[in-house]
Amino acid sequence: MYQQTYFVDKQTGTFADVCSAYGLAAILDLVLQGVRDVRDSRIVRLVDQGATYAIQLNHALKEEWIENAKFIAPIDYIKTKTPKVVSAMPEGIKYVDYEEQKEVYNTYRDARQNLRHTMNRGVDESDTTLPSKPSPYYPVWQKINTMSGISTYDSAVINWFVNRENAADVIKLLLALHAETPNPISACEKKWKILKKDKNLVGDDRLTMLQVFNPSTGKGGIAPKADKLEMKSQKKFWLCEYVKMVGFYHCAVPRYVLVKQGVPPKDRKTFALAPVNITLEEHNTIFAKFRDEVGNRHAIKSDIFASLRYMDCFLQHCEAEASASLAVQLLGRAPENFVAGLYTAFYKDLGNSSAVMNLSFINLPRWMNVNDSDDVRLYQQMIAEHLKIVGSLEEERSEGYQLLQHYRDFLSANDIMAFFDFTAKYPNYLLDALAESHFWVKPLSTTNLRRLLMNTEERLTPIIESEGFQNIARAIRQSTVRLQYQTIFAKKQKKPKPPYDVRYGLGEKLRRKANYPREFIQELSDFLHTFNAENVRAEENADAVELSEHYRRKSVREDDITEIVRLIDRYGPQTVCHLLVAFGYALTSRDAAPADDVTSNTQQGDQNER
Repeated sequence: MYQQTYFVDKQTGTFADVCSAYGLAAILDLVLQGVRDVRDSRIVRLVDQGATYAIQLNHALKEEWIENAKFIAPIDYIKTKTPKVVSAMPEGIKYVDYEEQKEVYNTYRDARQNLRHTMNRGVDESDTTLPSKPSPYYPVWQKINTMSGISTYDSAVINWFVNRENAADVIKLLLALHAETPNPISACEKKWKILKKDKNLVGDDRLTMLQVFNPSTGKGGIAPKADKLEMKSQKKFWLCEYVKMVGFYHCAVPRYVLVKQGVPPKDRKTFALAPVNITLEEHNTIFAKFRDEVGNRHAIKSDIFASLRYMDCFLQHCEAEASASLAVQLLGRAPENFVAGLYTAFYKDLGNSSAVMNLSFINLPRWMNVNDSDDVRLYQQMIAEHLKIVGSLEEERSEGYQLLQHYRDFLSANDIMAFFDFTAKYPNYLLDALAESHFWVKPLSTTNLRRLLMNTEERLTPIIESEGFQNIARAIRQSTVRLQYQTIFAKKQKKPKPPYDVRYGLGEKLRRKANYPREFIQELSDFLHTFNAENVRAEENADAVELSEHYRRKSVREDDITEIVRLIDRYGPQTVCHLLVAFGYALTSRDAAPADDVTSNTQQGDQNER
């Protein structure tokens, strides 16, 4: 029982398991904080061991530490206007006043929205005109309250508090519960009943498994004997549920799901981080920043932003001087070696209650491998670019919805084909947006695209680095997205338009032929023939100096076509087509783009975040 490693079984495959792991880690950390000799050197690490989470301590616990430990209160009682527990709030218990916290939250939210509408811009959270920020834990309290979980939650907190004179016995029971795997829950529940009798302990033996903390559990669960369907709530040993409640504060982020502008959100999502190998201290620092940066968004966009935002916070922490330990561990490895991703649960509002409608898991981006500090900054730039692009997509439009689905599939399953579906359909969305002067909709950059694809699918490197491929991708770019930008520039600056026609739908034409090598080569050849002919005609008809300065294009050579045919024979037309379209509609650092002198991406592309 007094050891260095404790175990939390994965019993549900949902964030309930993660909450239990973080809850136990947080309680053990508080125990070590009370030991003078080890408090400053303590390390509590969470490690995924497959069927269990291991909580590893750098100091084995000692019996005298537990016997002499002071009472600790990891979570607070939630005081509401009308108490919802049978027993009154015990005197001396640490509590939060829900109604007061609600008022602080509403005041801050209203002031923030008014300021954004008045200034017609995004809001800086450090703005001194804003009232005091609400507690970062308010969404947790709100979630518990709106899902009718206050009574059970407060009962668990009371159970822990009223037995504070025998805190050592309760902590010992908690250690015994997690000292081995499988966790001996039934045996520890029996020990609790014996303790209650011998030490005059009080409190419930079992508590309802709230869906706030147990998303896969609810009324109507199967009975132990499979001969009926029980419609009552399921219950479990109270210490198991208390540990989940503690962990929920440390790893879960409840948020609203937006519907459309002007409609108050009612549905909810909860995100919870799944550790692989990370210390509690490092996690808490990253999580605090992540929690502040995750807002309320539409359903699919919220999944994508949660994954990308966490990765950005992770990299920021690694870059900071104070996090040298984690940065050293990261070098030569990928971030998914530390955190796997996020468990999610979608709660549908049913009027008087909410029901879990979907459980899923969102991976962190799998296209990062950090070898030095420069890589950290490059990946941060990539994430910023992807956040801007995803943020500009309108989920209410069918085209935007499909694009977001493809991108989420790419994140969730590290599916390169889903990413190719995204890059194939995004050009039409981009060109339509540019035609409407929606300049906050941005293309991908070739530099970041190359890095992503080479890290995701190393076998694609010979194609991407081929000179013939690059020249033909450049020709597609100069006939589509770059030409569109040049046309916009010419109109804004009242200069002559480019002597070429924008090839709308070129990417779609190529993709339709990608299943058939001969037809794909024919379609691509027709485009290249037209491209070269346009270049020759432009040289003949336009002033050579002006054309050189603004619109001159380099024709595709015969060697380029020969090389692309060779790549098609080796890798197949679909792969080559996907890459040509992806790079053909991305911009290089040399390509010009109009300045955002209209509404910014923050306001237009992602204006609904709250």
